Amino acid sequence: MAAEIASHLGWPMHVLSVKKLSHPDSPEYAIGAVGLHDHFVTEGHGDVPKDYVEREVHRIQQLLARRELSYHQPPLDARGKTVIIVDDGIATGLTIRFAVRTLRAQKPRSIIVAVPVAASAALRELHSLVDEFIVLHVPACFGAVGEWYENFTEVTDDEVQRCLDTTATERIDRT
Repeated sequence: MAAEIASHLGWPMHVLSVKKLSHPDSPEYAIGAVGLHDHFVTEGHGDVPKDYVEREVHRIQQLLARRELSYHQPPLDARGKTVIIVDDGIATGLTIRFAVRTLRAQKPRSIIVAVPVAASAALRELHSLVDEFIVLHVPACFGAVGEWYENFTEVTDDEVQRCLDTTATERIDRT
């Protein structure tokens, strides 16, 4: 989705490495978010063992670091720019909240979130954190993001790299 938007706008695409921190008993349920150098866990998850959180954060950060190296991206520079955060959907909103916080630190001109589907509760919580929110569908009953797709297979690292390469090539061809 991000590649399509970047291509249409003629904008660069950059992968921001953020991943959901799942509850140990329910992999679809987020209790926090993890970035390359930071993470957070929401309050109210005292039932989740600290050693689980530490192990998962370490595992996820290693995965994100490997991906970051494989994508061969220049450092992200959002200062003074309009940034569009694209995701496949928003259930709890924790990864988007983390991405917004990460990007706000770089002082962008504005942050737009664009998603095809979002839970109404998450949308209400996130709306004030960004400059614009574009969502195509806010269902009355929201279980998980994957429920709203016919095909919800994970995008591979190779596919991401092809999208990064394609959007870079299209920008060069337009100049």
